[in-house]
Amino acid sequence: MASKLERAGVEFSYLTFNEYEIIQNAALGAHALYTFVDKYSNYNKDYRGVSIFLCFLVLPIVYTKDYSNVICSKNFSRGSFIKILTSNEIIFEGIQERVLDLKKTTFRALDIAFSAELLIYDKDNGKIYLNRKKNITPRFGSDKGYKKIIAASRRLGAWFSQLETEQILAYLNVKI
Repeated sequence: MASKLERAGVEFSYLTFNEYEIIQNAALGAHALYTFVDKYSNYNKDYRGVSIFLCFLVLPIVYTKDYSNVICSKNFSRGSFIKILTSNEIIFEGIQERVLDLKKTTFRALDIAFSAELLIYDKDNGKIYLNRKKNITPRFGSDKGYKKIIAASRRLGAWFSQLETEQILAYLNVKI
């Protein structure tokens, strides 16, 4: 009988077993994306939806333990994100590859969020919106990793909302 890893058909040679389990948890990804879009909409004065491209950056960043640890130690101001980028606290090297590696996971997470009607996708403009009629109140228990992923998603939402999509992609050296 094939293992979970073999059935997944995805190569995760750089991940530990716990990280692999987290990444395979599309419900956690849906919660992280919901939280990201929620904070993005709260912090963006001219909120006109979140570019779907930004959603594909969230999981590769928040699922990386070192990134989440640094991100969670910062506040929600735009300056905190810029400081991270300029101080070399986090080297966002390899984000492009992580985006590609986690593309299927991000699609699954988005599918869950859309199916649960937590997020709404406008295919005419490629933007994602928070469904204000729905809300989730998760029970984290004592899992610090889960809490850290959600906290990092909140900060990314706040930070990304204050910059243009093109700026973020350039800062992180990601090409679409």
